Amino acid sequence: MNKINCDVAIIGAGPAGLAAAVEASSQGLSVAVFDKRNKTGGLRNGGIGPFAVESSLQERSFVDLSKEQAFNYMMEFTHWTTNARLVSEYINLSADTIDWLESMGIKFESVSAYYKGGKQTQHNFNHKGKNIAEVLTERANACGVVFHLESTVQELTVQDGAVVGLSGTDRAGGPFSVSARAVVVATGGFSGSPEMVHDAGYTMDQDIMYTFDMSETCGDGLKMIWAVGGQKAPMMMDTYVGLTKGYGGPLGTAPALACLRQPVNLMVNQKGQRFMREDLCTNPGYTGNAVHAQYQGCAVSLLDEAMYQQYLEDQRLHPSGPPMDSNPDPNAPPREPEPFERFNGIPMEEIIAQARAEGCADFFMADTLEEFAAQANIPLDALKETLAEYNAMCENREDPIFHKSPKFLHPIRGPKYYGARFFCDTYGGLGGVKINHKAQVLNDQEDPIPGLYCAGNDANTIYGNSYPFYLCGNTSSFALNSGRLAGKAICKQLL
Repeated sequence: MNKINCDVAIIGAGPAGLAAAVEASSQGLSVAVFDKRNKTGGLRNGGIGPFAVESSLQERSFVDLSKEQAFNYMMEFTHWTTNARLVSEYINLSADTIDWLESMGIKFESVSAYYKGGKQTQHNFNHKGKNIAEVLTERANACGVVFHLESTVQELTVQDGAVVGLSGTDRAGGPFSVSARAVVVATGGFSGSPEMVHDAGYTMDQDIMYTFDMSETCGDGLKMIWAVGGQKAPMMMDTYVGLTKGYGGPLGTAPALACLRQPVNLMVNQKGQRFMREDLCTNPGYTGNAVHAQYQGCAVSLLDEAMYQQYLEDQRLHPSGPPMDSNPDPNAPPREPEPFERFNGIPMEEIIAQARAEGCADFFMADTLEEFAAQANIPLDALKETLAEYNAMCENREDPIFHKSPKFLHPIRGPKYYGARFFCDTYGGLGGVKINHKAQVLNDQEDPIPGLYCAGNDANTIYGNSYPFYLCGNTSSFALNSGRLAGKAICKQLL
């Protein structure tokens, strides 16, 4: 058996594990990182631009948001059901983490909000340069961190009530054991476990779809922590509204299908009933919640030919999304295309026709309302009644039921109709383990388990039950900052 000795053993080489590794190793502690994948970075190569408050970039961009305001929003958003001290420590560290990443080579260029009305808290970096995982891995290597990739950790080692190491199998299938003074679990959550996803209120490929492959995040870290007495914490899916599997994208739809998710469209459930103000679609979290609450956990968006042609004209005059890079970096490494990019440049009606020809039952294109209702499996009489009520409100420029903005009230009259069935999509499973503000794992008596820390998605219980899209970049940022909290606490404990 291969035996390894170190000060700190970290399970998971995603952003949380890498951040913990850099913090601990930079102070002189010996660190070993284990990951069953063959590379560092986790599911999304370190994540998107992270959330921060009161960063220097926000100050230069005149963003009016203080740490106090962000803290109050988060606590009111969760009705004070989450760990206020952990939320405070996370928010207070966030701007420093931007500086910390910049010192390692990440080039932050702008701050942005996820939707109109949200705050500019996402820090966008230059994707022509190195990503967050790459710079953290380079710094970890420079600090002497030893990476054991394609190595699967199977259990934690406990002695006299303290976690003192771990054991598992290496890339060759041989056993190994690790003796450590502290262990950090940062395995990325449970989104790949059908059972855990179901316990969180969803059924994979039924009422929740996956744009990105998350099969490797199976809740292994949670199970290991629970096995040694770690307290179970609430678990939630980080969801947003999206199309059926294979057709989603960053905002829930592949960009070529964005017409299907517009505030002017009508949204009905499988009973043919309207259930929300459709202009809420700019908040993907709230819309996902509303859709998930419907019968069969889905809903159908409906528009007609006139609305589609108007959308195309608006796009021609005012293109949305980032501009095409006309001067790509010839030295940039090859990039694996995103799963939704295969639709680029293809008209929506062609994508729908092809999807239907391939047997996909979640896209609709019909010459009559009767045909549309049949394709969508919606009761025709109910749909006609809903559409008549909705069109009357459009004529009156007022929605007295859900108070949709008058500028988005456009009657739907045909003759041709388009639509799609929407579900929840996800960025992953969050929570499962209770930690304190030092990222120490707590037992059922609310006492820290000596030697055991947790960071990232496994420990992210700060959102209540819905992701706060108002403060975007949050999940990636919590991974980085909770990893740093763990690393800092370990250094204070061991040095």
